[in-house]
Amino acid sequence: MKKSKKIVFATVLLLVCKFVTVAAFRFALTAKPVPTVKTVQDVLGNWVLSQRCYSDYSFDDMPDRMNEFFLQRFNKSYLKYKDKLTSLVPFLSDCTNGYISEDGQITGFEIDDDFRQNFSTIYQLIENNMPRFVSYLKDHKFDFSAENNGKDQDLDVNFVINKYRSLDRLFFSNPSKFVEKERLFSFSNRCFEYCFNSLTWPDFKKYLDNNSDHQLVKFLYSTMWYHLVGEGWKDWNNQTLIQIAEKSKQGARVVYVAGGLDIYQLLKYGIYNIDIIDPLLPSLEKYYSSKNWEWLIKGNGKNNGLEDKITFDFDGRKISLVRKKYSKNGVFVAHLSEKEKRKIEKSVTDWMVFDENNKYLGSVTFYRRFCDHADFITHSIDKKSADQKKEERLILMSFNELYYAFLPKEASGWDINIKHLPENVKIYVKQLRNPIDVDVLKNIAQAEESKFKFIRLGSDPA
Repeated sequence: MKKSKKIVFATVLLLVCKFVTVAAFRFALTAKPVPTVKTVQDVLGNWVLSQRCYSDYSFDDMPDRMNEFFLQRFNKSYLKYKDKLTSLVPFLSDCTNGYISEDGQITGFEIDDDFRQNFSTIYQLIENNMPRFVSYLKDHKFDFSAENNGKDQDLDVNFVINKYRSLDRLFFSNPSKFVEKERLFSFSNRCFEYCFNSLTWPDFKKYLDNNSDHQLVKFLYSTMWYHLVGEGWKDWNNQTLIQIAEKSKQGARVVYVAGGLDIYQLLKYGIYNIDIIDPLLPSLEKYYSSKNWEWLIKGNGKNNGLEDKITFDFDGRKISLVRKKYSKNGVFVAHLSEKEKRKIEKSVTDWMVFDENNKYLGSVTFYRRFCDHADFITHSIDKKSADQKKEERLILMSFNELYYAFLPKEASGWDINIKHLPENVKIYVKQLRNPIDVDVLKNIAQAEESKFKFIRLGSDPA
Protein backbone atom coordinates (compact mmCIF):
# COMPACT_ATOMS: atom_id res chain seq x y z
CA MET A 1 0.00 0.00 0.00
CA LYS A 2 2.78 2.39 0.94
CA LYS A 3 4.62 1.45 -2.22
CA SER A 4 1.52 2.22 -4.29
CA LYS A 5 1.16 5.64 -2.63
CA LYS A 6 4.79 6.42 -3.38
CA ILE A 7 4.28 5.57 -7.04
CA VAL A 8 1.18 7.77 -7.25
CA PHE A 9 2.99 10.62 -5.52
CA ALA A 10 6.01 10.31 -7.82
CA THR A 11 3.72 10.28 -10.87
CA VAL A 12 1.88 13.38 -9.72
CA LEU A 13 5.19 15.12 -8.99
CA LEU A 14 6.49 14.29 -12.47
CA LEU A 15 3.29 15.63 -14.07
CA VAL A 16 3.50 18.82 -12.03
CA CYS A 17 7.16 19.32 -12.98
CA LYS A 18 6.34 18.69 -16.64
CA PHE A 19 3.49 21.19 -16.49
CA VAL A 20 5.68 23.82 -14.84
CA THR A 21 8.47 23.23 -17.35
CA VAL A 22 6.11 23.50 -20.33
CA ALA A 23 4.50 26.61 -18.88
CA ALA A 24 7.88 28.21 -18.23
CA PHE A 25 8.98 27.33 -21.78
CA ARG A 26 5.83 28.85 -23.26
CA PHE A 27 6.24 31.95 -21.12
CA ALA A 28 9.83 32.31 -22.30
CA LEU A 29 8.63 32.13 -25.89
CA THR A 30 5.86 34.67 -25.43
CA ALA A 31 7.49 37.05 -22.94
CA LYS A 32 8.49 40.38 -24.43
CA PRO A 33 12.17 41.40 -24.11
CA VAL A 34 12.79 44.10 -21.54
CA PRO A 35 13.58 47.36 -23.39
CA THR A 36 16.99 48.94 -22.82
CA VAL A 37 17.15 52.53 -21.58
CA LYS A 38 20.25 54.64 -22.22
CA THR A 39 21.10 58.30 -21.79
CA VAL A 40 22.32 60.33 -24.75
CA GLN A 41 25.77 60.39 -23.12
CA ASP A 42 25.79 56.58 -23.14
CA VAL A 43 25.14 56.53 -26.88
CA LEU A 44 27.03 59.56 -28.20
CA GLY A 45 29.84 59.79 -25.68
CA ASN A 46 31.98 62.94 -25.70
CA TRP A 47 30.11 64.25 -28.73
CA VAL A 48 27.62 65.94 -26.41
CA LEU A 49 30.37 67.87 -24.62
CA SER A 50 32.77 68.62 -27.49
CA GLN A 51 30.29 70.02 -30.02
CA ARG A 52 29.90 73.81 -30.18
CA CYS A 53 27.27 76.16 -31.61
CA TYR A 54 28.60 79.52 -32.74
CA SER A 55 26.53 82.64 -33.32
CA ASP A 56 27.31 84.88 -36.26
CA TYR A 57 29.59 87.72 -35.21
CA SER A 58 29.32 91.28 -36.55
CA PHE A 59 32.82 92.57 -37.30
CA ASP A 60 31.59 96.15 -37.16
CA ASP A 61 31.92 95.69 -33.38
CA MET A 62 35.57 94.62 -33.49
CA PRO A 63 37.20 98.10 -33.34
CA ASP A 64 35.56 98.66 -29.94
CA ARG A 65 37.08 95.38 -28.73
CA MET A 66 40.67 96.48 -29.45
CA ASN A 67 41.53 97.04 -25.81
CA GLU A 68 44.36 95.97 -23.49
CA PHE A 69 43.02 92.40 -23.38
CA PHE A 70 43.01 92.23 -27.17
CA LEU A 71 46.62 93.43 -27.20
CA GLN A 72 47.72 90.93 -24.55
CA ARG A 73 46.26 88.06 -26.59
CA PHE A 74 47.67 89.55 -29.81
CA ASN A 75 51.19 89.65 -28.30
CA LYS A 76 50.89 86.15 -26.87
CA SER A 77 49.73 84.69 -30.18
CA TYR A 78 52.37 86.50 -32.20
CA LEU A 79 55.22 85.33 -29.99
CA LYS A 80 53.85 81.78 -29.98
CA TYR A 81 53.51 81.57 -33.78
CA LYS A 82 56.30 83.96 -34.77
CA ASP A 83 58.30 81.31 -36.64
CA LYS A 84 55.31 80.53 -38.85
CA LEU A 85 54.64 84.20 -39.63
CA THR A 86 58.08 85.17 -40.98
CA SER A 87 56.92 85.75 -44.57
CA LEU A 88 54.04 87.90 -43.29
CA VAL A 89 56.21 90.32 -41.28
CA PRO A 90 56.24 93.08 -43.97
CA PHE A 91 52.44 92.98 -44.13
CA LEU A 92 52.07 92.91 -40.33
CA SER A 93 54.57 95.72 -39.87
CA ASP A 94 52.61 97.82 -42.34
CA CYS A 95 49.13 97.25 -40.93
CA THR A 96 50.25 97.60 -37.27
CA ASN A 97 52.13 100.82 -38.14
CA GLY A 98 55.41 99.40 -36.91
CA TYR A 99 54.08 97.85 -33.70
CA ILE A 100 55.63 94.74 -35.23
CA SER A 101 58.93 95.98 -36.66
CA GLU A 102 60.30 95.18 -40.10
CA ASP A 103 62.62 92.60 -38.54
CA GLY A 104 59.71 90.85 -36.83
CA GLN A 105 60.07 92.17 -33.27
CA ILE A 106 57.34 93.66 -31.10
CA THR A 107 58.59 97.19 -30.57
CA GLY A 108 55.35 98.98 -29.68
CA PHE A 109 53.72 99.38 -26.28
CA GLU A 110 50.17 100.27 -27.22
CA ILE A 111 47.72 100.41 -30.12
CA ASP A 112 48.32 103.80 -31.74
CA ASP A 113 45.81 105.61 -33.96
CA ASP A 114 47.17 104.21 -37.24
CA PHE A 115 47.28 100.64 -35.92
CA ARG A 116 43.67 101.01 -34.73
CA GLN A 117 42.54 102.63 -37.97
CA ASN A 118 44.16 99.97 -40.18
CA PHE A 119 42.58 97.10 -38.24
CA SER A 120 39.25 98.94 -38.11
CA THR A 121 39.33 99.20 -41.89
CA ILE A 122 40.04 95.46 -42.16
CA TYR A 123 37.11 94.58 -39.88
CA GLN A 124 34.68 96.88 -41.66
CA LEU A 125 35.66 95.48 -45.05
CA ILE A 126 35.26 91.89 -43.80
CA GLU A 127 31.76 92.70 -42.62
CA ASN A 128 30.60 94.86 -45.51
CA ASN A 129 32.81 94.41 -48.58
CA MET A 130 34.82 91.22 -48.89
CA PRO A 131 36.04 91.94 -52.46
CA ARG A 132 37.52 95.19 -51.17
CA PHE A 133 39.06 93.32 -48.21
CA VAL A 134 40.90 90.93 -50.54
CA SER A 135 41.96 93.88 -52.67
CA TYR A 136 43.23 95.60 -49.51
CA LEU A 137 45.43 92.60 -48.76
CA LYS A 138 46.84 92.67 -52.27
CA ASP A 139 47.45 96.42 -52.16
CA HIS A 140 49.42 95.98 -48.94
CA LYS A 141 51.68 93.30 -50.47
CA PHE A 142 50.16 90.45 -48.53
CA ASP A 143 52.67 87.57 -48.28
CA PHE A 144 53.98 88.00 -51.82
CA SER A 145 57.49 87.25 -50.55
CA ALA A 146 56.35 83.69 -49.95
CA GLU A 147 55.52 83.34 -53.63
CA ASN A 148 58.87 84.73 -54.73
CA ASN A 149 61.39 83.26 -52.30
CA GLY A 150 60.61 79.64 -53.15
CA LYS A 151 61.05 78.36 -49.60
CA ASP A 152 60.40 74.65 -49.37
CA GLN A 153 58.36 75.16 -46.21
CA ASP A 154 55.79 77.15 -48.16
CA LEU A 155 55.30 74.15 -50.43
CA ASP A 156 54.20 72.10 -47.43
CA VAL A 157 50.42 72.14 -47.18
CA ASN A 158 50.26 71.86 -43.40
CA PHE A 159 52.81 74.62 -42.89
CA VAL A 160 50.84 77.00 -45.11
CA ILE A 161 47.55 76.17 -43.34
CA ASN A 162 49.13 76.75 -39.93
CA LYS A 163 50.74 80.00 -41.08
CA TYR A 164 47.43 81.52 -42.13
CA ARG A 165 45.65 80.01 -39.15
CA SER A 166 48.16 81.91 -36.97
CA LEU A 167 47.47 85.13 -38.87
CA ASP A 168 43.72 84.66 -38.35
CA ARG A 169 44.29 84.45 -34.61
CA LEU A 170 46.09 87.78 -34.63
CA PHE A 171 43.22 89.49 -36.44
CA PHE A 172 40.57 88.16 -34.06
CA SER A 173 42.44 87.97 -30.76
CA ASN A 174 40.39 87.54 -27.61
CA PRO A 175 41.26 86.18 -24.15
CA SER A 176 38.21 83.91 -24.38
CA LYS A 177 38.97 80.92 -26.62
CA PHE A 178 35.26 80.45 -27.33
CA VAL A 179 34.82 84.06 -28.47
CA GLU A 180 37.97 83.87 -30.57
CA LYS A 181 36.77 80.67 -32.26
CA GLU A 182 33.34 82.20 -32.80
CA ARG A 183 34.97 85.10 -34.65
CA LEU A 184 37.11 82.74 -36.71
CA PHE A 185 34.04 80.66 -37.56
CA SER A 186 32.21 83.83 -38.67
CA PHE A 187 35.18 85.04 -40.72
CA SER A 188 35.38 81.65 -42.45
CA ASN A 189 31.72 82.02 -43.39
CA ARG A 190 32.44 85.33 -45.07
CA CYS A 191 35.41 83.81 -46.91
CA PHE A 192 33.14 81.06 -48.24
CA GLU A 193 30.46 83.49 -49.35
CA TYR A 194 33.02 85.67 -51.09
CA CYS A 195 34.62 82.74 -52.90
CA PHE A 196 31.51 80.94 -54.14
CA ASN A 197 28.38 83.11 -53.99
CA SER A 198 27.21 84.24 -57.42
CA LEU A 199 27.60 87.95 -56.72
CA THR A 200 31.28 87.80 -55.78
CA TRP A 201 32.40 84.68 -57.66
CA PRO A 202 33.69 86.69 -60.70
CA ASP A 203 35.94 88.75 -58.40
CA PHE A 204 37.32 85.64 -56.68
CA LYS A 205 37.80 83.82 -59.98
CA LYS A 206 40.24 86.45 -61.24
CA TYR A 207 42.53 85.54 -58.34
CA LEU A 208 42.10 81.83 -59.06
CA ASP A 209 43.16 82.41 -62.67
CA ASN A 210 46.22 84.52 -61.86
CA ASN A 211 49.26 82.64 -60.55
CA SER A 212 50.70 85.75 -58.91
CA ASP A 213 47.59 86.02 -56.68
CA HIS A 214 47.57 82.45 -55.45
CA GLN A 215 48.93 83.34 -51.99
CA LEU A 216 45.67 85.22 -51.43
CA VAL A 217 43.68 82.18 -52.49
CA LYS A 218 45.77 79.96 -50.21
CA PHE A 219 44.93 82.27 -47.32
CA LEU A 220 41.20 82.04 -48.04
CA TYR A 221 41.28 78.26 -48.53
CA SER A 222 43.38 77.68 -45.40
CA THR A 223 40.96 79.74 -43.33
CA MET A 224 37.91 77.90 -44.67
CA TRP A 225 39.44 74.47 -44.40
CA TYR A 226 40.72 74.77 -40.86
CA HIS A 227 37.73 76.47 -39.24
CA LEU A 228 34.93 74.74 -41.17
CA VAL A 229 36.47 71.29 -41.65
CA GLY A 230 39.75 70.63 -39.86
CA GLU A 231 38.55 71.86 -36.47
CA GLY A 232 34.99 72.92 -37.29
CA TRP A 233 33.68 69.65 -38.77
CA LYS A 234 31.70 68.89 -35.61
CA ASP A 235 30.40 72.40 -34.89
CA TRP A 236 27.17 74.15 -35.84
CA ASN A 237 26.20 77.62 -36.93
CA ASN A 238 23.51 78.84 -34.56
CA GLN A 239 21.84 80.82 -37.34
CA THR A 240 21.30 77.68 -39.42
CA LEU A 241 19.73 75.82 -36.50
CA ILE A 242 17.35 78.73 -35.87
CA GLN A 243 16.32 78.85 -39.55
CA ILE A 244 15.73 75.09 -39.69
CA ALA A 245 13.81 75.11 -36.39
CA GLU A 246 11.45 77.78 -37.68
CA LYS A 247 10.68 75.83 -40.86
CA SER A 248 10.36 72.61 -38.87
CA LYS A 249 7.64 74.21 -36.75
CA GLN A 250 5.79 74.95 -40.01
CA GLY A 251 5.79 71.25 -40.92
CA ALA A 252 9.02 70.76 -42.86
CA ARG A 253 11.07 67.59 -42.42
CA VAL A 254 14.87 67.69 -42.24
CA VAL A 255 16.75 65.34 -44.58
CA TYR A 256 20.29 65.19 -43.21
CA VAL A 257 22.46 63.69 -45.95
CA ALA A 258 25.53 61.93 -44.54
CA GLY A 259 24.51 63.13 -41.09
CA GLY A 260 25.94 60.22 -39.13
CA LEU A 261 24.53 60.32 -35.61
CA ASP A 262 24.54 64.12 -35.50
CA ILE A 263 21.06 64.60 -34.00
CA TYR A 264 21.85 66.17 -30.62
CA GLN A 265 21.78 69.85 -31.60
CA LEU A 266 18.77 69.40 -33.87
CA LEU A 267 16.75 67.89 -31.03
CA LYS A 268 18.04 70.53 -28.62
CA TYR A 269 16.65 73.25 -30.91
CA GLY A 270 13.23 71.57 -31.05
CA ILE A 271 13.66 69.95 -34.48
CA TYR A 272 11.90 66.60 -34.13
CA ASN A 273 11.22 65.35 -37.68
CA ILE A 274 14.49 64.16 -39.15
CA ASP A 275 15.67 61.65 -41.75
CA ILE A 276 19.34 60.66 -41.58
CA ILE A 277 20.79 59.12 -44.75
CA ASP A 278 24.23 57.69 -44.08
CA PRO A 279 26.10 54.37 -44.58
CA LEU A 280 27.19 54.63 -40.92
CA LEU A 281 30.58 53.04 -41.42
CA PRO A 282 32.52 51.38 -38.57
CA SER A 283 34.86 54.40 -38.36
CA LEU A 284 32.09 56.34 -36.57
CA GLU A 285 33.30 55.11 -33.20
CA LYS A 286 36.42 57.32 -33.31
CA TYR A 287 34.28 60.41 -33.92
CA TYR A 288 31.60 59.76 -31.31
CA SER A 289 33.88 58.27 -28.64
CA SER A 290 31.32 55.60 -27.80
CA LYS A 291 31.01 51.91 -28.56
CA ASN A 292 27.24 52.20 -28.22
CA TRP A 293 26.70 54.14 -31.45
CA GLU A 294 25.70 51.04 -33.45
CA TRP A 295 23.02 50.25 -30.88
CA LEU A 296 21.28 53.41 -32.08
CA ILE A 297 20.76 51.68 -35.42
CA LYS A 298 20.02 48.13 -34.25
CA GLY A 299 19.17 46.99 -30.74
CA ASN A 300 19.71 43.62 -29.10
CA GLY A 301 17.50 40.53 -29.08
CA LYS A 302 15.20 38.96 -31.64
CA ASN A 303 13.11 42.09 -32.01
CA ASN A 304 16.22 44.25 -32.63
CA GLY A 305 15.55 46.46 -29.64
CA LEU A 306 11.99 47.64 -30.25
CA GLU A 307 10.81 49.93 -27.45
CA ASP A 308 14.39 50.73 -26.46
CA LYS A 309 14.67 54.30 -25.16
CA ILE A 310 17.21 57.14 -25.21
CA THR A 311 16.72 59.97 -22.73
CA PHE A 312 17.73 63.61 -23.24
CA ASP A 313 17.80 66.47 -20.74
CA PHE A 314 18.25 69.91 -22.28
CA ASP A 315 18.61 72.10 -19.19
CA GLY A 316 15.41 70.69 -17.67
CA ARG A 317 13.49 70.13 -20.91
CA LYS A 318 13.32 66.36 -21.12
CA ILE A 319 12.52 64.28 -24.19
CA SER A 320 13.00 60.65 -25.14
CA LEU A 321 13.46 58.63 -28.32
CA VAL A 322 11.70 55.25 -28.45
CA ARG A 323 12.61 52.71 -31.11
CA LYS A 324 9.46 51.64 -32.97
CA LYS A 325 10.75 49.89 -36.07
CA TYR A 326 13.77 48.17 -37.53
CA SER A 327 13.86 46.59 -40.98
CA LYS A 328 16.60 45.12 -43.18
CA ASN A 329 16.75 45.87 -46.89
CA GLY A 330 19.65 43.83 -48.22
CA VAL A 331 23.33 44.81 -48.11
CA PHE A 332 25.68 47.34 -49.68
CA VAL A 333 29.44 47.29 -50.16
CA ALA A 334 31.55 50.00 -48.53
CA HIS A 335 35.18 50.71 -49.42
CA LEU A 336 36.77 51.33 -46.02
CA SER A 337 40.20 51.77 -47.61
CA GLU A 338 41.96 51.02 -50.87
CA LYS A 339 42.45 47.42 -49.76
CA GLU A 340 39.43 46.81 -47.56
CA LYS A 341 35.83 46.32 -48.62
CA ARG A 342 33.01 45.38 -46.31
CA LYS A 343 29.42 44.28 -46.76
CA ILE A 344 27.11 46.27 -44.49
CA GLU A 345 23.46 45.63 -43.76
CA LYS A 346 21.16 48.16 -45.39
CA SER A 347 18.45 49.08 -42.90
CA VAL A 348 15.81 51.53 -41.72
CA THR A 349 15.42 52.40 -38.02
CA ASP A 350 12.50 54.50 -36.78
CA TRP A 351 12.58 56.34 -33.46
CA MET A 352 9.58 58.28 -32.16
CA VAL A 353 10.16 61.43 -30.12
CA PHE A 354 8.14 62.09 -26.94
CA ASP A 355 8.17 64.80 -24.31
CA GLU A 356 8.32 64.03 -20.59
CA ASN A 357 4.51 63.74 -20.52
CA ASN A 358 4.66 61.11 -23.29
CA LYS A 359 3.26 63.51 -25.88
CA TYR A 360 4.33 62.60 -29.44
CA LEU A 361 6.60 65.25 -30.96
CA GLY A 362 7.92 63.67 -34.18
CA SER A 363 10.16 60.95 -35.55
CA VAL A 364 13.83 60.39 -36.33
CA THR A 365 14.56 57.81 -39.03
CA PHE A 366 17.99 56.40 -39.88
CA TYR A 367 18.42 55.10 -43.43
CA ARG A 368 21.63 53.11 -43.43
CA ARG A 369 22.78 53.43 -47.04
CA PHE A 370 24.60 55.74 -49.42
CA CYS A 371 22.71 58.78 -50.70
CA ASP A 372 21.45 59.20 -54.26
CA HIS A 373 19.93 61.96 -56.41
CA ALA A 374 16.40 61.32 -55.10
CA ASP A 375 17.48 62.35 -51.61
CA PHE A 376 17.89 65.96 -52.78
CA ILE A 377 14.28 66.58 -53.81
CA THR A 378 12.78 69.50 -51.91
CA HIS A 379 9.21 68.20 -51.54
CA SER A 380 7.69 64.77 -50.99
CA ILE A 381 4.28 63.84 -52.40
CA ASP A 382 1.65 61.90 -50.48
CA LYS A 383 0.32 59.60 -53.22
CA LYS A 384 -2.60 58.49 -51.05
CA SER A 385 -3.90 62.04 -50.80
CA ALA A 386 -6.32 63.24 -53.44
CA ASP A 387 -4.73 66.66 -53.63
CA GLN A 388 -1.19 65.23 -53.54
CA LYS A 389 -0.20 67.33 -50.57
CA LYS A 390 3.48 68.22 -50.59
CA GLU A 391 5.70 68.10 -47.52
CA GLU A 392 8.70 70.42 -47.58
CA ARG A 393 12.06 68.68 -47.18
CA LEU A 394 14.99 70.69 -45.85
CA ILE A 395 18.24 69.29 -47.22
CA LEU A 396 21.02 69.49 -44.63
CA MET A 397 24.69 68.55 -44.92
CA SER A 398 28.01 69.16 -43.24
CA PHE A 399 30.61 71.28 -45.09
CA ASN A 400 32.98 68.38 -45.64
CA GLU A 401 30.34 66.08 -47.11
CA LEU A 402 28.92 68.91 -49.22
CA TYR A 403 32.28 69.28 -50.91
CA TYR A 404 32.64 65.60 -51.81
CA ALA A 405 29.01 64.87 -52.70
CA PHE A 406 29.09 66.72 -56.00
CA LEU A 407 32.55 65.72 -57.18
CA PRO A 408 32.84 62.91 -59.78
CA LYS A 409 34.03 59.46 -58.74
CA GLU A 410 37.39 59.95 -60.46
CA ALA A 411 37.97 62.86 -58.07
CA SER A 412 37.03 60.70 -55.05
CA GLY A 413 33.55 62.21 -55.00
CA TRP A 414 30.08 60.71 -54.65
CA ASP A 415 29.08 61.60 -58.20
CA ILE A 416 25.82 63.40 -57.40
CA ASN A 417 25.22 65.32 -60.64
CA ILE A 418 24.41 68.99 -60.04
CA LYS A 419 22.39 69.05 -63.27
CA HIS A 420 19.90 66.60 -61.74
CA LEU A 421 19.15 68.73 -58.69
CA PRO A 422 15.92 70.73 -58.50
CA GLU A 423 16.56 74.27 -59.71
CA ASN A 424 15.14 75.74 -56.51
CA VAL A 425 17.04 73.49 -54.12
CA LYS A 426 18.59 75.13 -51.09
CA ILE A 427 21.05 73.13 -49.04
CA TYR A 428 21.56 74.02 -45.40
CA VAL A 429 25.13 73.45 -44.24
CA LYS A 430 25.65 73.02 -40.51
CA GLN A 431 28.70 75.32 -40.42
CA LEU A 432 27.35 78.05 -42.73
CA ARG A 433 25.05 80.88 -41.68
CA ASN A 434 22.98 80.80 -44.88
CA PRO A 435 21.77 77.97 -47.16
CA ILE A 436 23.45 77.59 -50.55
CA ASP A 437 21.97 77.14 -54.01
CA VAL A 438 22.91 75.33 -57.22
CA ASP A 439 25.00 78.25 -58.48
CA VAL A 440 27.25 77.97 -55.43
CA LEU A 441 27.76 74.26 -56.11
CA LYS A 442 28.66 75.04 -59.72
CA ASN A 443 31.20 77.64 -58.62
CA ILE A 444 32.80 75.17 -56.19
CA ALA A 445 33.07 72.68 -59.06
CA GLN A 446 34.64 75.31 -61.33
CA ALA A 447 37.18 76.19 -58.64
CA GLU A 448 38.07 72.52 -58.30
CA GLU A 449 38.72 72.35 -62.05
CA SER A 450 40.82 75.55 -62.13
CA LYS A 451 44.59 75.64 -62.50
CA PHE A 452 44.93 76.63 -58.84
CA LYS A 453 46.10 73.56 -56.92
CA PHE A 454 46.58 73.66 -53.18
CA ILE A 455 44.14 71.77 -50.93
CA ARG A 456 40.71 70.26 -51.23
CA LEU A 457 38.07 71.76 -49.01
CA GLY A 458 37.23 68.33 -47.63
CA SER A 459 38.42 66.28 -44.68
CA ASP A 460 41.82 65.51 -46.21
CA PRO A 461 43.61 68.72 -47.23
CA ALA A 462 46.03 66.77 -49.40
